[in-house]
Amino acid sequence: MALAKGMGQRPKVDLESGVEDATMLILEWLGEQGIGAMIRVDAERMRDGRPAWTGLDP
Repeated sequence: MALAKGMGQRPKVDLESGVEDATMLILEWLGEQGIGAMIRVDAERMRDGRPAWTGLDP
C-alpha cells in the first residue's frame, strides 16, 4: 500500500526556532489530514511560563 503524498514524512525541525515554525508545521500536517484548524499562541501565557498553545474552534 502506497502512502499518500506527504504521509509519513517528518520534516527536520530546529527546536530552538520558536513557536512560529512549529505552528506552521502543525497546521500543515492537520491540513494534510483534512482537518481545518486554527492555533492561537497567547503571549501572556508565554510570559508567565505557562503553555502558550490554546486551541480555538473555527
